Amino acid sequence: HRLASLCHCRLTWKPDRMDLKFPHHTNEIAQCESAEDVESWCDCFLHSGHLTLNNVKMSKSLGNTVSIKDFVQQHDPNVLRLLAMTSRYRQPLQLKDAMVDAADHLNRKLRRFAMLELVAPHAQLKV
Repeated sequence: HRLASLCHCRLTWKPDRMDLKFPHHTNEIAQCESAEDVESWCDCFLHSGHLTLNNVKMSKSLGNTVSIKDFVQQHDPNVLRLLAMTSRYRQPLQLKDAMVDAADHLNRKLRRFAMLELVAPHAQLKV
C-alpha cells in the first residue's frame, strides 16, 4: 500500500468514508500489515459520512462537487474547519447555505472573542 511504503510507520488513526469499511479497509489492512511486517498497522479507522451538497452526495460523476480551493476563495478557511468540527461523526456533512452561514457566524463570533482577549485580557464580558 502506498501510504505504508511512504511513511514506514504505524498509524494511530486513519480517516475514511463509511462506504469503504468493507472490503476496502479489510484489504488495505492486510496489504499494509504484510508489506510492513507488523501485527497491527492501524489502531483505528475513523469512518465518516459523505459530503453532501443540498442533500445529494457529492460526486464527480454527478458534477456537483465544490473544491476546497473554490470554497476558500469565497469563505474563510476556518468556516470549512468549523463545518467539519460541528458535524456529527459518521453522519453526512451537509454543505448547505444555511450551514455555511451558521459556520461563518460562529467563526466571526470566535474571532471577536479572540480579539477581545488580545485587547483586554481578563475583561468582564457583558451578558
